[in-house]
Amino acid sequence: MNMPSALKQFLKPSLGKAGLSGIVFCLALGAFAPPATASGALGELRFDDRAAWEEPVKYSAQIMTLGIAGLVAFDLHDADPSYDNFASVLASPAPRPDDDGPVFNYVLHPLWGSETYLRARAADFSPTGSFAFSMGASVAWEYLIESWTEHPSRQDLIYTTGLGWMLGEARHQLLQTADGRQRKLLDPLYTTFQHVNIGATMPAPDNPTPRLQISWSI
Repeated sequence: MNMPSALKQFLKPSLGKAGLSGIVFCLALGAFAPPATASGALGELRFDDRAAWEEPVKYSAQIMTLGIAGLVAFDLHDADPSYDNFASVLASPAPRPDDDGPVFNYVLHPLWGSETYLRARAADFSPTGSFAFSMGASVAWEYLIESWTEHPSRQDLIYTTGLGWMLGEARHQLLQTADGRQRKLLDPLYTTFQHVNIGATMPAPDNPTPRLQISWSI
């Protein structure tokens, strides 16, 4: 089934990198609430009474949204976002080698993999389940998010979870006995998000600029 012409027009590269990244950012932030605040004794990572899978899924979606917005805003991608890029991935989905430097392939992607793995472990997933969740998040990023700007990367799919799960498990074990300051060092992104509230308004016909509202609570 063909995508409606109006939606194709909306996703055309002529929208501009900043505009498209802002719209994507607002769409996801409007759909996913901020992470729940951790509670319980020191060294534990406990969540509220929502389903175990809900917290890591929402958190991962938020970070992926920030990631694609950052890639577009700082011109760290291969091409401007467009439906044509996404369609080409659907037509030829096999991952390809990328030409990213070692910092992206062997540092940033494994760190991202450790983050999604850790969120699953914190929600009482087993190591195997957390590995599968982290791999699923990596596939979602490559094929559903980043595919609007570039083709899925073979290295990213291998190293994000392949190296990330080991770092994530190490962080999880250390967090079991960590105090407040150590927790911030071991899990800085999540602990920061506990204090940040982000709201978004969608563009209107007479004002196409998305608006973000960010507040910090201590």
